[in-house]
Amino acid sequence: MKQYEAVRRVMEQNGGYATLGHLYENVLDVAGCEWKTKTRMALP
Repeated sequence: MKQYEAVRRVMEQNGGYATLGHLYENVLDVAGCEWKTKTRMALP
């Protein structure tokens, strides 16, 4: 699953919208998602 598909799924589960904080908290929990972009969550 691509990153934008995971974001879309989280938004659909949240009624069609999501804050950036909500996305950060939930997008990594989507099954089959490989998040390779450096974000603040990926920093050491």
